[in-house]
Amino acid sequence: MLCGRPACLEALHPESVALFCDPNRVLHTLCPLEADALWAGETALRAGCVKTVIIALQNGKTLTVDRSGAAGRRADALKGTPTKLGLDRDEAPPRSLRKVVRVLQFAISMLLTIEVQAHKWEISLEMSRTADVLESNVNRKTVLNEGLKKLIEIASEALAPMPRAAEVGPLMTKLAEEIWSKKNGFYAFESALLVRPFSTHNAPLGVAEWNGPSGWKRKFDADLSAEIFFAEDVFGEQFSLRQNGVFKFNPETGEIELFAESLNGWAEKILENYALHTGQPLAHEWQKKHGALSKGCRLAPKLPFIAGGEYAVSNLSSMGDIELIEFRAQIANQIANLPDGAQIQIEVSD
Repeated sequence: MLCGRPACLEALHPESVALFCDPNRVLHTLCPLEADALWAGETALRAGCVKTVIIALQNGKTLTVDRSGAAGRRADALKGTPTKLGLDRDEAPPRSLRKVVRVLQFAISMLLTIEVQAHKWEISLEMSRTADVLESNVNRKTVLNEGLKKLIEIASEALAPMPRAAEVGPLMTKLAEEIWSKKNGFYAFESALLVRPFSTHNAPLGVAEWNGPSGWKRKFDADLSAEIFFAEDVFGEQFSLRQNGVFKFNPETGEIELFAESLNGWAEKILENYALHTGQPLAHEWQKKHGALSKGCRLAPKLPFIAGGEYAVSNLSSMGDIELIEFRAQIANQIANLPDGAQIQIEVSD
């Protein structure tokens, strides 16, 4: 805080002051009398508004007042000094004091206004930054979903009408947002890839029905209750969505492994090598010879792949998806603890 006559304080050069401190943090108090300046400085120190007060006196000398111990020193200096009616103990006329009070009130109000405005600027800046981040996320999401967008574009018509809003878990919500809201289930690559719709009792079953607690999952000894199987290749090998990515489940072995870290990553991987990941070449050859696969059917190996069955049209036949996966559950359960190379005899039960 600077206290002094107007002629002294108005001569200050802000760029020079900036070498020592931020000029915005310097409070000027214009005092026509030296007594006014002394009183204003002391009052500011007593109030604790500022840490340092500089008082410019009329004779050109500058007095720097340190707030530390100022009150004690003043009490000692005025000890025993009698008071006089109409005068302060420092001999400052009340008229001058009222002027200084008004000056201080105005200065403090201006300081508060500056602080409030600065806070508003900070909020405005933060909102601008948040908007930039949101816009960046939207653009990034658009780029990241290019794989899903392309897969949905080349796929068949939707297998079911657009689903109604329903109370579902976060994973089902993710499927709804990224796939079903665009196309509620579809076939792709000559029916080699099946993405199930949200819910339908018609063939192929919807995800809600396919993953039902009383369905085929309970046929496996492994616990599959938490898996959400939403898609499959032409051989009935399943794709499951978890919080940490998309996993592929081999129903003959019961093994499940990470396939991609996101739904879009899953779509991109399918597009990059659909022959391997969907079985499209065999689906094409088999349907060329036997006709189109019926809805709800997959290609089943006559001799299980795990037992050396060939990936060839001659080793494939059409089978309903539920019948096929329940048959494979019996195989997976029987070989679960067997080492590679062990001889097996498959027992099929009703």
